[in-house]
Amino acid sequence: MIFARGAATIISGIETRPTDPLIPAFATVLRRRREALDLSQEALARRAGISTVLVGRVESLRNQPTINSMQKLAKGLDKRLSDLIREAEALAGQ
Repeated sequence: MIFARGAATIISGIETRPTDPLIPAFATVLRRRREALDLSQEALARRAGISTVLVGRVESLRNQPTINSMQKLAKGLDKRLSDLIREAEALAGQ
């Protein structure tokens, strides 16, 4: 049995993570940038206009953010989305 849950897929009860290295790299960049600004997940969520739960789920790879959410997160970090993606690509070796 296979079904999707957020960014993970469950295959016969075994949870797997996304295979595209850009996804965890973006989550790492997001967390690093947030922590560099000394922001809690709640503070970033408030600045970005999204839920605290979503920030946590993106950082923990439980959700893949939409482009709209990524744009809001970038704005909450006072960054351009293209800069975050470029940094994630470098981290992922792409």
